Amino acid sequence: MVGGEADLERSSHSSPPTMSLLHDGPAELVALVFDSLSLRELILASHVCRSWRTIARAHPIFYGEARLVARRPLTAELPEVQLFMARISTVCGPVAVTALVYTLTSVVDDLVLPALSTHMHRIKSLRVSLPEEYSIPFRRVLDQPAPALRRFMLEHYRGALAMVMPIGTWALPESQPALPVPRYELTEIPALQGVRDLRMCLPWYCGNVDLKTIFTLFPNVRHLDLERVMPGSLLVPGLEMADHRRSVLLQQLEPLGTRLETIASSLQSLIVEDPSPSALASLQVSNIPVVTVTTIDRFSSDILNEALRPFSNFRASVKGGLITCTSFDRPERVYKATSTASRIVFDVFLSSLSTLPPLVAFSVEMDPIEGEISVTIPLPFVEHLHLVSHTRLKRSRGALPPLFRCDNLSVVVLQFQTKSAYTYRGIADYLECTLTTTDWSAITVVLHNIATVGARPPSVLPRIVTWEDVADEEEYAWLNECVKRCARTNELLSY
Repeated sequence: MVGGEADLERSSHSSPPTMSLLHDGPAELVALVFDSLSLRELILASHVCRSWRTIARAHPIFYGEARLVARRPLTAELPEVQLFMARISTVCGPVAVTALVYTLTSVVDDLVLPALSTHMHRIKSLRVSLPEEYSIPFRRVLDQPAPALRRFMLEHYRGALAMVMPIGTWALPESQPALPVPRYELTEIPALQGVRDLRMCLPWYCGNVDLKTIFTLFPNVRHLDLERVMPGSLLVPGLEMADHRRSVLLQQLEPLGTRLETIASSLQSLIVEDPSPSALASLQVSNIPVVTVTTIDRFSSDILNEALRPFSNFRASVKGGLITCTSFDRPERVYKATSTASRIVFDVFLSSLSTLPPLVAFSVEMDPIEGEISVTIPLPFVEHLHLVSHTRLKRSRGALPPLFRCDNLSVVVLQFQTKSAYTYRGIADYLECTLTTTDWSAITVVLHNIATVGARPPSVLPRIVTWEDVADEEEYAWLNECVKRCARTNELLSY
């Protein structure tokens, strides 16, 4: 009896068979499982048991990422600095390095930059932002080969100074011609010759960056992401915001040579702000699988044509100060126009519709425009219409005519941002004062977040369904994206 009790006592403290197998299994097998984990997942796995911790600490992934993010002054004794140095200094295969330091500190001179220089041959991904005082020392680090470096991300405007050199001065046209502004250009960087994935945030005062320079410095680039950083407190006194925004980030001043055209034709993705139409034409963006082009404070039909080319029709969504345009045939190609003065950009967009291929699907937030537009907007080709409202549905526009005329409309989705209930007559009144069309009987009205109450009069719109009834249908795929995007935004705002 005593022996049986002892066996029972031992069995009550033993691990389940599955866990015992994992704990006692060969270290090589566990390490093979760890190969598919991220650094975060590997750290979590290291807490399972002592044996897993030992295996995890010896795994290349554990030392495959070194991160240092600091907005405060650093000292060598801080845990985050010591952890960064331990991970970058442990030679255990390629390493991805993130060094985002926003304050002056001796740690950068004494530890970070020397570590980058020593291990540059192992670094496969480098994301950097440093105060401009470290631009020259950081540039010296990059003046050596980096055979493993495939991804390079330069964040924040100060870090970009390491990539540029002054070549004189220039003045903004039509602004203050007598006001000298430094002009910069990119210079050759040995460490970046093998980079395939490039993301750079350039300050506005770098002026115009031409394609020839980009492809000369990054001859193997396949994924290009260029972002312009607005000046903020660095704005030159007396220089108006609207003036310096005329400067474009990416332009083409001269034809590309044969070698550079070959590089451009190999691009797999492009993300760029405020390019010139000629630059997009030189890049032959129609051959780039993934494209996102953004213009700041303006809508440009020329840019849209180049970004979405070739396309026979397109769809657009208007949400606050953001207009997003895509085509049905190639949804991975996107043009965005952003603005703080959303009404002005919206008006330009509407006035450009007659010169563009047919707009066949349209999503719009109604609240900012309902009381602002006093004419009926013709949307002759729109088949799918998505109307989003944050406030109660209006049953009349007073003396104003209907907002949209849609003679080809087949589906209208009415989405309310908070759950509400309306009578059938109330819904019909809202749609009739918002839209005018030739045949209401051909239109399906889909309600999202709106419940119907009361009896349905025979004279009301013929087909009214809920979003749950049609959400899974293939023809509603784009509308489904719009509905989900608005729903997520509402969840974030109410959190």
